[in-house]
Amino acid sequence: MKKSAAFTLVELLITVTIFGILAGIAAPSYISWVQDSAMVNNTNNLIAALQLARSEAIKRDGRVSVCQSADANSAATPSCAGTGKWEDGWVVWADENGNNAVDSSEDIIRVADKAIGANVTMRGTATVANVISFIASGLPEDTSGNNYTGTVRICDDRGLTTLDNGKTDARAVVILASGRIRATNNKAAVGSCP
Repeated sequence: MKKSAAFTLVELLITVTIFGILAGIAAPSYISWVQDSAMVNNTNNLIAALQLARSEAIKRDGRVSVCQSADANSAATPSCAGTGKWEDGWVVWADENGNNAVDSSEDIIRVADKAIGANVTMRGTATVANVISFIASGLPEDTSGNNYTGTVRICDDRGLTTLDNGKTDARAVVILASGRIRATNNKAAVGSCP
């Protein structure tokens, strides 16, 4: 008589229990990894847009701006929303008349859609709340001709939790008066989450 090669019910229950325990241990780490990846992607996408705007301002010998926009990918001529919600998307364009608005005659260089991830907020300090502009020298400058600095804070539902090394899960994109753009997750530099 042939012997059947099958699992017993006890063996199956032990296997399912071990798998459940391992999945329960791995799930929080996986969720944290997904959130961290989204934060890094959002930070890198904003930095890339700002570096593009700066290099285009130098190349075109004129003002190039980045503004937050809720209709970046859905309108023929996207508009600057003026709500301060960078997570809704943004537009990089040659702001030839320096009015901080995307006009139909101006070149749209790049658009970005909504931020990656759930419950992501991206807010700028007062000087960069809605628009960030660079001039031909590569310096950030407002429409009154003033050089400025600013920070865009990128947070998710974890808020401003402090990690063991004094860093935080939140990120900040810092625009310096020299035009240099850098990212940090230093808690002091991020400041606060909305």
